[in-house]
Amino acid sequence: MLLYEELGSDLDILCEEVVGKIQVYPEMMALLARVACSPHVRAIVVTCGLQKIWEKILRRNGMAHVKVIGGGKMENGYVVTPEVKGAIAAKLKSQDLRVIAFGDSPLDIDMLKNADEAYIVVGEEAHRSHSMDKALSAAIDSGLSARQILLPDSTSPRLDTTRLAISHLSASATMARIFHRAFFHATHKPISKLLQAPTRNATVSGPNLRKAHARIGFYLATSYLSQILGLSPHPMPHVQGHTTQGHTLTNEQTTLIVPLMRGGEPLAMGISKALPLASFAHATSYACLAPALLAHTRALILVDSVVNTGASLLEFLVPLRRQFPRLRVVVVAGVVQADALRRGALGRVLVSDPGVCLVALRRSENAFVGKGGTDTGDRLFNTTFLD
Repeated sequence: MLLYEELGSDLDILCEEVVGKIQVYPEMMALLARVACSPHVRAIVVTCGLQKIWEKILRRNGMAHVKVIGGGKMENGYVVTPEVKGAIAAKLKSQDLRVIAFGDSPLDIDMLKNADEAYIVVGEEAHRSHSMDKALSAAIDSGLSARQILLPDSTSPRLDTTRLAISHLSASATMARIFHRAFFHATHKPISKLLQAPTRNATVSGPNLRKAHARIGFYLATSYLSQILGLSPHPMPHVQGHTTQGHTLTNEQTTLIVPLMRGGEPLAMGISKALPLASFAHATSYACLAPALLAHTRALILVDSVVNTGASLLEFLVPLRRQFPRLRVVVVAGVVQADALRRGALGRVLVSDPGVCLVALRRSENAFVGKGGTDTGDRLFNTTFLD
C-alpha cells in the first residue's frame, strides 16, 4: 500500500517488471480458463500483495473474467490480511454460495478453514513456502479438512498423504467435484410463472392439479435432466424416407424414476412421459426398492412435489449413497424451501456429494408447511377432508 503512495506513476513500471518474472502454474490457468465456460462458477483471486500485479498477470493471460481483491491505495480503505481472506470466504458462504479455496502459504489458512472445500497447492520444494508445513499441520489438528494438489504431479507432497490426500487437477473426478452444480431451478423464468399458476390456485385440485404437476415434470425433464444427464444420438427413419439422427437421454434405459409417494407421483409421470425408456418404481421408503433394480440403474431420479426440510429425501439418499456411491442421483421437485438448502442437511449433501444434484421449478423463501386444505398431497388426490 505504501508503494502506491511513494512511487506514484513509477509503480506501474515496477509492476510490469514483477509480472514479467512471475511464472503461473499452467494447470491453475487452465482451471481459471474453464471458469469462463461455466456460468454457475465465479473466480476471485484474493491476495495480501498488490492487486495491480495480479490484474496484470490475469489480463496478460486472457483472464479478464477473474476478479482480484488485493492491496492498493490508502484511499481504498482496506488492507488484505490473512483474517480478511478468511472473512471473504465466510461472507461468500453466508450468501448461500459453495466456496472452494486454493492456497499455498500460511496466509491462506483462515480462508482454507472457512471454505466448503480446501485444496493446498504444492509446488516444487525449492519454491514452496517453508513455514507452511507447520501452519498446515496445526490447522489440520484443529479441524481443517483439505486435499493437496501437486504441481507438477512429480512434486513431493506436503506432510503425509494420509492426513492430506492428493487430488490431481488433470483427473476428471477432481474437475467434476470443483465444477459441480448442485442446484438448478427456473424460479425467475417466465415459464415458471405459467407452470406454477395452477399449483398455487386454491380452486384447482384433483385431476387438474395432477395434470399441472405432470406438465411441470415434463418441462423439468426436457429442460434440465437432458442437460445434467446428457443426450446420446441414435439413428431413426426420417419422414422423407432416409435415415436421420435422433436423441435420447444418455443411458435412458438404465435410468430409474422413483416418486416419493404419494405427492411425487404426478410430477414423476410428467418426467416419465419425457423419458419413455426409463424404468418407474413407486416407493414409500428406500427399503421398497429392490437391490436388483438399483444394481441395474445408472441414474436415479428421485421425485417429490415439495421439499420443506428435505428429511424425507434424506431417508432415501443416505442409505442409497452408502450402498451405491457411484450412482448418479437427481432430485426433482416442484418447490424447494430455501432453508432446506441454506441450513439443512440436504444442502450439506448437495454441496459435499458431486453425484447428487437438485432440480426444481422454483425456490421459495416461504417456510409455510401445508396441512389439510393447503397440503399438496391432499389437494392432488382430493383428500383435504382428512385434516
